[in-house]
Amino acid sequence: MKSKIQMQTSGVVAQASKKPEPLKEPMLPRASADQALELSNELLRIASIAGPKETMERLLEAGADVNAKNKDGETVLMFAAALGRQEVAEMLITAGADLNLCDKNGVAPLMRAAGANFIGMARLLISHGADANASDRFGETTIFRPAMLGFREIVEALIAAGAKVDDKAIHIAEMNGHDEIVEMLKIAKERCL
Repeated sequence: MKSKIQMQTSGVVAQASKKPEPLKEPMLPRASADQALELSNELLRIASIAGPKETMERLLEAGADVNAKNKDGETVLMFAAALGRQEVAEMLITAGADLNLCDKNGVAPLMRAAGANFIGMARLLISHGADANASDRFGETTIFRPAMLGFREIVEALIAAGAKVDDKAIHIAEMNGHDEIVEMLKIAKERCL
């Protein structure tokens, strides 16, 4: 005699093995060209965060907009920069990503990479023309967050790229006890005067 679970399982297996009947009407309405593009752009964002390189390549080849912004004004390159995904960033740059687009708060990809201490990403973006002097809508420059958090290599790279140093960056580095960075910032500021 079969148990209740065995009977339920055998019923599910029998049902699943039946040949499905073709649908008479589509389950979902067909997407417009704009909806399809929006979906491919969203998939590109997701792939930039965690997807394999091949997925990114396919989406770019299919016409996903490399500079499309989400509701917060974020681009795919911003996600890649914030996560330090250099290979993804290189693909996006090759595909024409704008390195200086900003989100709704005025934060550009270089600011995200610098604030997360991704030195390789920061150097990549700088080497392709990212603006080392960008500032967000709160007046924080690209160098502010790395100075605050003590990211010496990032601060050095930004100074080498011509980032202007302001008193705000020096003050925040002092407040957080980053003496070596304070000295670097003061020297860089004097050179610019």
